[in-house]
Amino acid sequence: MVVLSAQTTDNIINQIAEKLFEAFPDMHTLSNATPEALYPYISKVRNFRNKANWLTKIASSIKDESNIPLKMAELVELPGLGRKSANVIKRFAGSPSKGVVVDLHGVRVASRVGIATGDDPTKIERQIMETLPQKEWEVA
Repeated sequence: MVVLSAQTTDNIINQIAEKLFEAFPDMHTLSNATPEALYPYISKVRNFRNKANWLTKIASSIKDESNIPLKMAELVELPGLGRKSANVIKRFAGSPSKGVVVDLHGVRVASRVGIATGDDPTKIERQIMETLPQKEWEVA
């Protein structure tokens, strides 16, 4: 879902999640799907064709949930995944923080509270990591 969530509202993601997971309940099932098979489930998502391609490529290379990489360098090598998505996956898996999840809201808030400047999420993430101790990188 993190791949699908980029540039898409939480409301839309929540609407499609249940039916998508019913059709593709695990990585193995998804690894056997074509991008076109995902279209009916994810067509409300912005750039759904690209994201369907990314999802099927990720699933084909991983094949099973137990093979999902948890190292930042390996995660960002997967199609459609940047640092924000990789940080979300690591947190969901209970893996130690190696960064800060910086989305549109993080960009705005970091600037307003004075811990970062600019509009590049990667640079803002670096600034936050330099400013805050690692124990404060997790925000509920």
